[in-house]
Parts: sequence; structure tokens; C-alpha cells
Amino acid sequence: MYRLGIDPDWVEELLLQLQEEGLLNHQRYAQTLARGKSRGRGWGPAKIRQRLLADQIGKPEIEKGLMEADFSTALAKLTRDATRKHDSLKLKNDPAIKPKMLRFCLSRGFDMQTALQLLKAEFNL
Repeated sequence: MYRLGIDPDWVEELLLQLQEEGLLNHQRYAQTLARGKSRGRGWGPAKIRQRLLADQIGKPEIEKGLMEADFSTALAKLTRDATRKHDSLKLKNDPAIKPKMLRFCLSRGFDMQTALQLLKAEFNL
């Protein structure tokens, strides 16, 4: 709003009013982002945590936000996307397939143990 040339006094007043009404709240933002990214994009907890830290959200708010996330939906989405990724790889017997698939799962924000369990259960890797 400052870059748009809006009166700074009015901006401060508006921000204060939004905070008083609870519409501008770090915990609410963390919860909404965690819910949206886990359901919509299929992000895991590590990726959501990194995003919230980059947005300068405090650790207590991040932990409360992660409780709102739906990681079962995110894991189902990861399984579906990992299957597509596995099918798109040209050589199925390539020894480099496991590291590629592992990097893919980790890039979605899931921990090593979850990724390895998924690869073993779905692809026998």
C-alpha cells in the first residue's frame, strides 16, 4: 500500500483495525497456509515449515498451523504423483531410479522415513 502512494496514516490505521479484528494474525495465517498447501499442493510438513519460516512466522504458530494440515491427503497426492514420476522414467531397471524417486518425495516436504516407506510399498525400491 505504501508503494501505491496511499496515505501512511491511513495504512497504519487500517493495519491496526485488521489486527484488532483478528484478520491479520500470524497463527491464522500459519493454519490457513498449512491447510491449503497440504490439501491443494500436497506439501509435506517439512516444506510447509520452511515456507512459514521464510515468511518469518514464529515456531509456536508454525506448530499450531501444522496441526491443521491434512497430511493424509498430501500423502495420497504424493503417491499418485510418485506413480506418474515412476512411469515417466525411461529405464525401470536403472540403479539411479531409487535416488531419483527419493529426491522427488523429499522435495515434496516429506521426511526420509515416510519417503522410504512409500518407495518400498509402492515400487519395491
